[in-house]
Amino acid sequence: MGYYDRDPAKITWPGLEGDKSGTEINRTKMKNAIDDLRKDLEKYGKTVNGTAKDVQDRGLPSMAAVGAGPTNQDGYPAGRVVYDSMRTSHQALSEAYQQFMTAYGNVINALEQTVSNSSKADQGSAVNGNSPGQSGTGYYGGQT
Repeated sequence: MGYYDRDPAKITWPGLEGDKSGTEINRTKMKNAIDDLRKDLEKYGKTVNGTAKDVQDRGLPSMAAVGAGPTNQDGYPAGRVVYDSMRTSHQALSEAYQQFMTAYGNVINALEQTVSNSSKADQGSAVNGNSPGQSGTGYYGGQT
């Protein structure tokens, strides 16, 4: 079992332990997981030969390189078709890559917000005279 198990009930998520009466969030584990995700995201943002970022940054070969002329009357007609296909593919790859990077960043931001909310919940519990979770944890639901 792990992150890639298809049954969500069997997935072991780092930093989340709990039962049906509530969920405990270990903020230290969550922060460590967030740091790991940030490092991973940084790798995707680097240009390494052959990566999606590399393809995005390099752009397209010239029209002349694929036998197409600057107008439909110049060069080989098949060269123009090849160039148009490459341009469409390049654009689709660039857009998909940007969407992936945005979504990955949004996941990290949501996890950071969860850690922040957990901390605020513990602080609120302490102010209201309730017993907050152990140091570094946030507990929601159930009885403490």
